[in-house]
Order: sequence, then structure tokens, then C-alpha cells
Amino acid sequence: MSDGSKKALEAAEVVRRAGLGALEEGNFDAALAAFGNAIDLLNKNHLKNRPNYDLARAKLQVDSGKCLLQLGQLNVALEAFNSAQRFHDLPDLANQPELNADRATLQMYRGTCLADLGRLDDALAAYDAAQALQQEPHLAERPDLDKDRARLQNNRGNSLSDLGHLDAALEAYDIAMMYHQKPYLADLLELDADRARLQMNRGSCLLKLGRLADALVAYDTALAYHDKPHLADRPEHDAERARLQINRGSCLLKLGRLADALVAYDTALHYYQKPQLVERLELDDDRASLHLNRGICLRQLGRLNEALAAFDSALVYHQSRNLTGRPELDVDRAKVQVNRGNALSDLGQFENASLAYSQAEHLYDENKLAMHPSYLVELGRLLLNKARMNAQLGNSENAFDLLKSAHSSLKRSGLSDTGVMILRAVVQEEQGELCVADGSNHQAITFFEHSLDVLNSASDAGRDQVVYIIARVSNKLARLYLQMDEHEKAIAVLDRVADNVSE
Repeated sequence: MSDGSKKALEAAEVVRRAGLGALEEGNFDAALAAFGNAIDLLNKNHLKNRPNYDLARAKLQVDSGKCLLQLGQLNVALEAFNSAQRFHDLPDLANQPELNADRATLQMYRGTCLADLGRLDDALAAYDAAQALQQEPHLAERPDLDKDRARLQNNRGNSLSDLGHLDAALEAYDIAMMYHQKPYLADLLELDADRARLQMNRGSCLLKLGRLADALVAYDTALAYHDKPHLADRPEHDAERARLQINRGSCLLKLGRLADALVAYDTALHYYQKPQLVERLELDDDRASLHLNRGICLRQLGRLNEALAAFDSALVYHQSRNLTGRPELDVDRAKVQVNRGNALSDLGQFENASLAYSQAEHLYDENKLAMHPSYLVELGRLLLNKARMNAQLGNSENAFDLLKSAHSSLKRSGLSDTGVMILRAVVQEEQGELCVADGSNHQAITFFEHSLDVLNSASDAGRDQVVYIIARVSNKLARLYLQMDEHEKAIAVLDRVADNVSE
């Protein structure tokens, strides 16, 4: 290596170290500029084609990608990570197994970027590539990599959870917990923010699995980490604290602890009103979610005007310049309109409620329904609520047709998690009620029996809620049999309820 080349490499390393210092301090723009300058030094004409600089170039591309990730420039970040991967694939680096730890780190960051871009399958492939590298014999016994292994499993769990692979996600989170509990990591206070993040993600996975009590324990464990003195006064974690409180609120809401849920939502609202978060437009999606869930809670508390104000606040965020160009949020916009419709219907403002429902329905075009089975579920929920409003207005025929469409939409989704099965059962229960009101008792019996069949086929997740609805539908069915003087059938139905409760 010539003196000129050596000096260029040394200069690039000095500039890189300055960039790493800025990155550590959270000064991402300055760090990105420093890394860019270092890359320029290594790309000068007399150095550009020197393979002995490829490792330095790869490291600088990873550093740049990390900055770009923090700045929200995801596509540019992905290109930086892909550029680093291309350097690692060149002959002068590809056969150096001692670089596999760097490659694993690179794949982990690629996965994070791909996940943030919504490319979940690609993200999972990147995480699995990182995991395979970490499991190679010369790396598997290195405890200094356990911190990265924990972070990788947390990220894998997030992608698996978002893809609906909940049991695999929970396994990944538990592996991450296992690494954090190892003696040489357990006392590292600087990992408590990672531990809080991991517990929040575990809680969200458990919530999706219907394990509400376990989810709340995970959320409260995350909260306990955030309350530790060395984290409590660090404002850079306030956005995560807000998100944690939104998730806790959702869990408490499902547990029926409405007052506690509202406290959690109001705590999240307090964080979002802090000066350092007010101007962060990338949090508008979370703010919209907060106001939606807060509105649902207020409606269940009977505070209808406050609920409507919360739904309107969610709608304002969804109509903001920052979110309007994101079609992937249409399902959330539709949820806001459905819940606005529910609140307006409760307030007797049926014309405005009908308009809100129509605006929600407009968001579910056939292309979206084909691409996202969850859209079909939300469409089914929307049609159920429209049916309820029509029934309240005495339009029984319209209500019945809407319930038929709701049932069809839910079946088309192909989803069979507990929440969907409960929704299907409720639709058939309400079809039965309309038949009872119309005097069509035999048809009502068929709908009630179908509702019970669906509930009995639901998974054990959320079993308490399932049993409650089984009891409710069974009582309606038994009462109908008694009205028809079929006492033995009524007793048999009630005996089945007793068996379900005792299980």
C-alpha cells in the first residue's frame, strides 16, 4: 500500500469515527454527512478499484444505512445495506468466515429496513440469514454476540407476528428473553430499553393470541423497565412509552377494565403532547390509533359525545398530509368511520351514521379485499354494525340482508382466529334474533345452533369470552324451545352450557 493510499484510508477512518460519535449522540444528519465524506475519500480515482478497501466501504455503507433508517429514509437505507452486501459477496471478502459476525449484523439491519417497508417475507428471510450466520460453529459459542442474538430474535418475532405466525413469534421472543437472562447480560442496565421493547412486543403477540392476562403482565413488565431511574427521565423513549400505553389500554379494554384502559390512553395522550413529540409527523399513525381506541373505550363507558370527538380527532390525523398518501392505512380509516357510525347511531343521528358507514364501505374495494383477508373481516364488522342500525330503525329486511353479506365476507376471509369466529357467531346470533322477531322460530333455531357450532369450533384463546357468548346464545335458544313447548330440548341446551362453563 502506497503512502498516499495509506493516508487516505487513515483519513477515512478518522472521519468514520467522527460519524460514529455523531450517530451515538443521535445527530443523524451529521453522522450521515461524515460517512458520506469517508466514502468519497475511498472512491477517489486512485483508490476506487482497490479491493483491499472493500471491507471499509462495506462498513461505511452499513453505517450510512443505520443513519438513514433513523431518518426514515427507508428506500435509500435499503440501497446502502444492499451495497454493503454486494461488497461482502465480492471474492476478496466472500471467503473470510471471520466476517460472518459483520454479515449477520448487516442482515439484521436489512431485515429491520425491509420490515419497516412492509416487505415482511423479505425481512424474515434476512433475519433467518442472520440467524444462520450466528449459528455457525465459530460464532455459536461467542457470548459477546448474545446481545445481537437477543435483538435479532426480537426483530424476527415482530415480523413473524405481523405475518400471523403467532406461536413462532412468541418462541422468538422467548429466545430473546433467554439471552437477556444470561448472567453476563442480566446486569447490563443499557439493555433495559431493549428489554422494555421486547416485553411490549411479547405483550402484543400474547394479545393477538387472546392470552389477555399474560399480555398485561408483559406490558406491565415493560412499564417497570421504563420506570427505572436510568430510563425514566430519558425523553427519547417517550414515543415508545406512548405506544406501550396504547397497547396496555387495548388489553385492559378487552379485559373489561374500562376505567384503567382510559387512564392508559390518557397517559399516552400526555406523552404525545410533549414538545419533543408534537412535531414528529411519523407518529401521526400512532396518534390516530390512540384516538380510535380511546373513542372505543369512551363509547363503552357511555360517554358518547367524547367518543365521537375522539373518533373525529383520529379522522383528522388520517386526513393529514402525512398520512393521506398511504393506502395501507385504509383499513384503519375504515375502522374510524365504522366507530364514528356506531357513536352517531347511539346518539340517534342515523343519517350521519349511515354516511359514516358508507364512507367506510367505500374504502373496501375488491382489489384490497383480495389482497388482505383482514379487510374482509373489517368489512364484515362494518356490515354487522349497519345491520344493527337498520334493525334499530325497524328496517328488518335490510338488516337481514346486511347480516347475510357480513357472514359471507367473514367466511371469504378464510381466517379462523378466535376474534373472527366470535364475530361470525354474533352475526348468526343476530340473524336468529331477527327471525324470532319475525315469528320464524324454526329458522331462528337454525341460526342459533349454527352460532353455537362456530363458537365450539373456536380455539382455546380467549376462551372466557367464547364461553360467555355460548351462554348468551344458549339461553336464547333454550327460551325459544320453551316457548315452543319443547322442554327436553331446552334442558339439553342448558346442560351443554353447564358443560362448557365447567371445562
